Amino acid sequence: MLRGFQEQKPLFISSYPINDVTLIERLCQKIYFPTRDVSAGDIAAMHGVFYWLIREYLSTNDRFCKQFDLVTHFKNCKTSFEAQLRSHSVFAVPSFENVIALAMGILKAQDEANPLMGCHLLSTATRHCQMLGYHRESTYKNVKDENSSNKRRLFWTIFVFDKAMSLLLGRASYLQDFDMDVKTPAPSSNPALRPWDEVFCSMIQLAEIQGSTYNKLYSPSAIKHSPSQRLDDIKCLKLAIEECRQGRDKIDYSYVDQPEIAELTRKTWDILYYSVLTSILRANTSTEDGEIGPECFRAARMCLLSHLECFPGYTDSGRFTVADYANWVQLYSSFTPFIVIFLHSIAATSMEDVKLLEEVVRTLQKTRGVSKASERMYNICANFVSVSRGLVEAQNSCVGRYDGNRDALELLGDSQDGHLFPTDPQHDDLGLDMTRYITYSEAQSMSALLEGWDNGQPSAIDLLGMNLENVQ
Repeated sequence: MLRGFQEQKPLFISSYPINDVTLIERLCQKIYFPTRDVSAGDIAAMHGVFYWLIREYLSTNDRFCKQFDLVTHFKNCKTSFEAQLRSHSVFAVPSFENVIALAMGILKAQDEANPLMGCHLLSTATRHCQMLGYHRESTYKNVKDENSSNKRRLFWTIFVFDKAMSLLLGRASYLQDFDMDVKTPAPSSNPALRPWDEVFCSMIQLAEIQGSTYNKLYSPSAIKHSPSQRLDDIKCLKLAIEECRQGRDKIDYSYVDQPEIAELTRKTWDILYYSVLTSILRANTSTEDGEIGPECFRAARMCLLSHLECFPGYTDSGRFTVADYANWVQLYSSFTPFIVIFLHSIAATSMEDVKLLEEVVRTLQKTRGVSKASERMYNICANFVSVSRGLVEAQNSCVGRYDGNRDALELLGDSQDGHLFPTDPQHDDLGLDMTRYITYSEAQSMSALLEGWDNGQPSAIDLLGMNLENVQ
């Protein structure tokens, strides 16, 4: 298999954490030809990497499937990886191999729709990186280290996950930008590999914006900022993400390795871009104007349309599955675009919006069996669509003041506590209208999600049905 990597790089070795075949060789040498005691981290790192490589070969029905019993090897790697990853030393001792093992575990947690486990591993990985100095450029200067570029790449992989989870879960990131000065990885000179490195750099830029979006717009301190400061922050973040998009659009894919996958990656990136952009523009509802404007509606609509365009690429690829889409795209993009179009459909009595929401729910129906989180997301979105269609057909616009000329919605708090969406659906007009189309229990759950969204805090923990007490 190692010789095969030299002939044809697997996609996994073109992705974020690892792009160096010799690193994998060295990991194997430490296990099979040890010159020192083998640690749990050494074993977990090697088997974690091979877990993903063999998984890729199985998904593509590679020639190695005929030469070796990869199913058995995959099971063995999985068992060993999971066992060693639970070792105390992996969490207690900062080392390069332990960070690799934790990074592989973070990927596995996302692949299994277990973001809380991912955060558990992520917190340790970031702490190890800081203890080892991977976040400081001085660590890499004038040091002859065959793993120097691998450490840099590994750090930025951890960074991307950290910032993405910050915005998704509504918490401060473990890594703080003011404490970092490490440079991003240099793109390869190979035209087949360079686009993949440039996509990685674009993801790093987007991750920086995700972290800043939480810090400047949705953190507890940011919520207290003056309306003028919030508007300034929104403008700066909007400019930053547009510049990020322009840089991504300049990537030359003419000679890229595995062009079909590169195109699918581009579509996936679009979902993330419009998702974050919607979250940035939607923060305007916490200013004095308190309105959702046409730019936000447009970004939200583009996000949902991007979902619809991207989904067939996963199901029809012959390589990826519905589960891959659910766990890597659907559950890790913001719920805000769906809520924004839901509100617009009611305010503008737009059947076009209702149909768009229904199309999205039809894709969610295909992923609902992947995990409990996917099932919960489908049920929630289906309830939103039922309410949306019912209110639009009844011509019942009950979510603030809508200006059709400007395509802007001013959200009004009509309840006793001033919130647009009180937790008890009996305490506001929208809540009472919900109970005509869904059960009271469903309306109560829906109102709670909307109230959390109205308060400015992302509600992914409630949305995904996470159990904070059972992280295993």
